[in-house]
Amino acid sequence: ADDVIVMPASVGFASERVDSLIDNRRKFVVTTKYLGPDRRLRSRTTVDELGTILVPNGLRFKTMGDESAKPNGARLRRIGRVVDDHRLRRMTVRLEALSGQLESAFREQPDARPEAEDMRELPELVSQIALLARDGGRMKAAELIASLRAVMQAIEGAAEMHANMFALLQVYGQALLALQRGDKAASELVVRAVRTAAKVVGDRTRRESGVMVNAAIRI
Repeated sequence: ADDVIVMPASVGFASERVDSLIDNRRKFVVTTKYLGPDRRLRSRTTVDELGTILVPNGLRFKTMGDESAKPNGARLRRIGRVVDDHRLRRMTVRLEALSGQLESAFREQPDARPEAEDMRELPELVSQIALLARDGGRMKAAELIASLRAVMQAIEGAAEMHANMFALLQVYGQALLALQRGDKAASELVVRAVRTAAKVVGDRTRRESGVMVNAAIRI
């Protein structure tokens, strides 16, 4: 909360606190994980401090009728989409990079166990990517997203892990990045490559492990 009033309190005291909130409105910060008032201690200033932005002051508009402080719903929605697009891209880039790191690690040491932190982060990234892509409707990639989630579930449930599994996740990341860029020709090529790669990886993994891999790995 930005303020707490302990009851009982006089009307005058409450009014003063509201006026203080209006006049001392904090600027907003935007990161990949947070969009809202800058709640850091005001004494904290560093060289790499996050930039802040001014936002409409809805409280000022409601209490004082200041039209200049009136929130612009359409503009706020556009800004929200920009922020979500940025988050989606950052998460997709991270998925592609982390999958590539895990693939390389497994090729160098096939019998090694992956870092627990990495294996926790992977499904979290996939879930967030699926949520942002679905809620915003920014990508015509329902098939790709559904398949990505199925592949992640197959990896989590696999008795043994193989470098090819993470190579496939990396290709999914590249396909999603192509779609986000709006590069239709490139995205179609990558989607076809994902389909081919999924089949190859599924067949190869079954041969290497001697067990049946979840059929959902194909799209």
